[in-house]
Amino acid sequence: MASREGRLVAAAPAELRRQVVATGDTELFGGFAIDPFRVPTTDEEIAHKRNAMAFIEGNYPLSIGDCEVVGISGGCGEGCPILKRGACETQAEMEHALAQLDLNRLSRAWLRDCLQAAMEMR
Repeated sequence: MASREGRLVAAAPAELRRQVVATGDTELFGGFAIDPFRVPTTDEEIAHKRNAMAFIEGNYPLSIGDCEVVGISGGCGEGCPILKRGACETQAEMEHALAQLDLNRLSRAWLRDCLQAAMEMR
């Protein structure tokens, strides 16, 4: 934040990025200011990522939900902290999709093992 005549005003995203690089403040917004591609894995990291998205990237409101923060970050799926705590907006759909994914993995592994056994028998 920059100060102008005693008032706090939001710094432009590019200015904040330069400030982070210049000062070496790698912990600003939990490190998400310096590493915007990291996927949040805890509730605290989700809050830090939300702040970084609002203040550094400048394209998102602070009111963006946890699911949106994780989803935009590419963390929607098996490792999602919101899904793990049972608070996902699409919990039933995600659990069904992940169950199908597990079945597909098992099927591929079984098929691979069968093909390998057949090749060894030759």
